[in-house]
Amino acid sequence: MINSADIVYLSIASLWEIAIKLNLGKLSLQRSYETIGSAIDASDILILPISFADTVQVRNLPLHHGDPFDRMLIAQAMNHSLIIINRDKKLDAYSVERMWE
Repeated sequence: MINSADIVYLSIASLWEIAIKLNLGKLSLQRSYETIGSAIDASDILILPISFADTVQVRNLPLHHGDPFDRMLIAQAMNHSLIIINRDKKLDAYSVERMWE
């Protein structure tokens, strides 16, 4: 489904979470983290920044999910009418479309 999308966004929140998990040893990559930036630059993926409106939306979300990064992704999906690609079924408690292939 990603391949058929007109536009693919990657939230800066996801990159931030990856960087933190790498530092904490909770995640490992086959390549260096820095190669992600090169791969994004070489693709048609657009980075979605965090806006003040996104933080307002996070503040107004019900507490169905406690993970701050996932809550930001939910807020961004709501504010920008986006589909979230995420395996966490807890996101289904919110009024966003989620997919996982």
